[in-house]
Amino acid sequence: MAILGNGNKGSIGGIQSQIDKTAFDKATVLKWQPWLNVEAAAGAGSPYEFIQPRSGWLEGHSVSTYHLKVQISFLNNCTLIFESSPTEEGPWTEVLSYTEQTDIMTVISSEGGTARFSGYVRWRVTGTPAYQICFQLEAVPGASIASYIATPKKI
Repeated sequence: MAILGNGNKGSIGGIQSQIDKTAFDKATVLKWQPWLNVEAAAGAGSPYEFIQPRSGWLEGHSVSTYHLKVQISFLNNCTLIFESSPTEEGPWTEVLSYTEQTDIMTVISSEGGTARFSGYVRWRVTGTPAYQICFQLEAVPGASIASYIATPKKI
């Protein structure tokens, strides 16, 4: 399995920053996962999955809602899965999954709905031999979404 250039000198997710106010109008945007390319070559052995390292998980104990911007520029033979657990040890429950290219805003909440989380949120990639995915993720916690303006990005 190879993890290729994420544009952030090896750091994986969890970087919080205040983004250009003209683009995001004062919202607190978590650069949850900068662009990342993950590959599993044919014959690499199983399991064919990659789980986000602990340092990049979203902590939802004090946040009831996350608005996620999911951008997948390339996806082949795999699924990007978001999962949640009330504790670091699990058990982990699938919240959302994607199997094709996308550029979408979606909502996960601890208060109900179909995409419900509790405690921690992480991503996981699983697939068949010779899979590849290139994606980035942004998260806007709670009420700050009211001022979040998604700028169109061509993928």
